[in-house]
Amino acid sequence: MRKGPLPEVEVVDLREELKAGNRSIFGRSLARGIREALEAKEQVMLFLNRRGTASFVQCRDCGYVPECRSCSVSMTYHEPEGALICHYCRRRQPLPAECPVCKGNRIRPMASGRNGWRKRQRRSSPGRGRSAGTGT
Repeated sequence: MRKGPLPEVEVVDLREELKAGNRSIFGRSLARGIREALEAKEQVMLFLNRRGTASFVQCRDCGYVPECRSCSVSMTYHEPEGALICHYCRRRQPLPAECPVCKGNRIRPMASGRNGWRKRQRRSSPGRGRSAGTGT
């Protein structure tokens, strides 16, 4: 294996991006780099290590996050199935329409997974690029 310098890394606090009005899953510098590469007819490869449409769902009123009754880990939302799935034991449950804690109806997917990113990518760059990946 050839040894060389490590690639440049920039750590971006997405909370600060959100405060600045950026609601994308990408920081502004990454989005700018992607745009510049595509305009220069270069390729862009992103690795997103999250399966599903969203890595978890959360009540926007009280902060409740549905957890697996067997594993006590947050459930991952899979839009095609309309279900929350535990990636440890595969338990499934429907996405609740109402929060069981505060009875609010603002339960929303958070932290986009691969399927959610693909959907956004197709919407923002129709006809551009392909996505590949395994798993659900």
